Amino acid sequence: MGSLTSGGGPIGQSVAVLLITGAISVGIFSSVESSMAEETKTAGAAEMFPELAEQEKQPAAETATDTASKAQPAKPKAKPKAKLTDNGWSYYEIPVEAHNPTIGPENAPVTITVIKDFECSFCKFVTYQTKALKKTYKDQVRWVFKHYPMNADCNYRMGSSRMHEGACRSAFASVCAQEQGKFWEMHDLLYQKQKQFSGAQLRGYAEKLGMDLAAYDACYASDRPAAAIKKDVVLASKMRINGTPRIYINNRAVTGSVAKDVLDYYIQLAMKASTPMEAAKAEVASESTARMIKVKKKSGDFWIDAFESSVDKSGKAVSVPNVMPSFSSWFDADKACKAAGKRMCTEEEWVSACIGEPANDHNNNGKFVDGPVVGRLYPYGPFYEKDTCRDSEDKLSGKPTKTGSMPGCRTPEGIYDLSGNLYEWIGESADDAAMMGGDFRTKTSGTCRRRAATYGAGYKNDTIGFRCCADAQVKDVATASDVRATEITEIVGKGIPDDLVLDLRGGGKLDKSLFKGKVTYLTFFASWCGNCRKQMPAMKLWEDEWKKQGFQVIAINVDRKRERGDKYVVGLDPNFKIAYDPSARTMTDFDINAMPTNFIVDRKGKITKRIVGYKDKEIASTRKAIQDLL
Repeated sequence: MGSLTSGGGPIGQSVAVLLITGAISVGIFSSVESSMAEETKTAGAAEMFPELAEQEKQPAAETATDTASKAQPAKPKAKPKAKLTDNGWSYYEIPVEAHNPTIGPENAPVTITVIKDFECSFCKFVTYQTKALKKTYKDQVRWVFKHYPMNADCNYRMGSSRMHEGACRSAFASVCAQEQGKFWEMHDLLYQKQKQFSGAQLRGYAEKLGMDLAAYDACYASDRPAAAIKKDVVLASKMRINGTPRIYINNRAVTGSVAKDVLDYYIQLAMKASTPMEAAKAEVASESTARMIKVKKKSGDFWIDAFESSVDKSGKAVSVPNVMPSFSSWFDADKACKAAGKRMCTEEEWVSACIGEPANDHNNNGKFVDGPVVGRLYPYGPFYEKDTCRDSEDKLSGKPTKTGSMPGCRTPEGIYDLSGNLYEWIGESADDAAMMGGDFRTKTSGTCRRRAATYGAGYKNDTIGFRCCADAQVKDVATASDVRATEITEIVGKGIPDDLVLDLRGGGKLDKSLFKGKVTYLTFFASWCGNCRKQMPAMKLWEDEWKKQGFQVIAINVDRKRERGDKYVVGLDPNFKIAYDPSARTMTDFDINAMPTNFIVDRKGKITKRIVGYKDKEIASTRKAIQDLL
């Protein structure tokens, strides 16, 4: 995705969700089931489509006489409260100007404005996802294209950056094609031929489309393409947009995945805007709030905790408002739920509770988040609302909050914090354990479809918790005073854990005895981690440079499948010890939530320093810390 900023978190890298804000990975889905339309009776819909809130205030139908006698000036419709996000204003009344290419009727009930760059790879993905939708809704949706080339040659907001070398040339070619009524044909061809944008190649596309080449040449050499593009760039500046793609449906920014079925979901909601919606009422959680909620799944009813679980002083999971939830591994969560007479929720149950209707395994693969969008996309309603949940914290300094403390982060049925705050463990066994919902840093991707299964069931840090399910209601009368404090112990300053025992590559075991008498650079890595690969050559050099002085490198692979770690290191030809922890239990002992995380250990086995990530500017200080111990 073209953007001037980037972001992401360690868990987020594992999730098959594609964001407008910053591409992580692509989840391709099929179509939207008609049952989604029923979910328009949820929070947030009236804000995206303000006419809904206005309709709910209208009196019942009157006779012609009554209407004449009571005629009053029409009240202006309420507008959403726009929020300034990293990707621009969440709501903006976007003008459709004469120079903008459009397709679809002018009076269509839904207008979709797409702001794109022809050299942007994610824009290409959006183009292919919207292709079928244009056919499906040809008489109901008006599509509007606006330019935002990521190149300073025609976009003054790029400063001196020419991120996409052919972005301006391709945009000019599309404007000239538009003058001959060939914009959409050129649009499709440019995405087919992405990055093949030399002047000669572009002219060849014009010829292929049967355009008047003399007119094309005259247009291309004129000031008209640059003038048209500048108008869109000026508008983007007002909208606070600095990257592509951006999609607005009826002036409301689309957030989250932009796969075809998700866009279809929003289009259907927009077309149902003539139907009154009832917003879910935000309720502040108190001691009297229900502790468990009955939910339907395909095979019948079950009960789920209304709050993220805490653990009481006897070790039982409790559902209590206004306390800190427990930080847990799957093993911790399973033990606490069983102690309370409950059990771990299955993926089917958790998703059913989140979307508000029985979940389906559309692909018959045991997963309930990789099929068509059904029910609610977000647990509290169909649209992302910033600050509704604890999901917009800074990725480095953010933290979770108390259970039920965000009254808007509640399903209409009364379940709190399914989105954001803490990832929640689910799964009937350690083998099928996964984390759902996102944590306090996940922003728009913290949806009912958020599933992470990168690490094993032993993983625990301050981003991960759980809640329990049961076949029948379990009475819970615990209070805040019964809850055991949740904490993660800092390992720096302490010794290597006594229970550290892992298999070593090539045979043998890694345990605390291997650290005695040596200075150790201990690193945790995963096969998907780019910075982990980046630091491997440096570690090999350090092993050779200081080995005779009593130095060693030990690397622990935490891929859930050992073969992935093996495949990763084969080409690296490591000269240091590699151990495997597919359960990720050691990540809990060392409080790890980013890859790579590194530790320097002295000759007595005491951990002296934690280093998160691998940065060139920190190499000197890392070398000094090692040499001081040597």
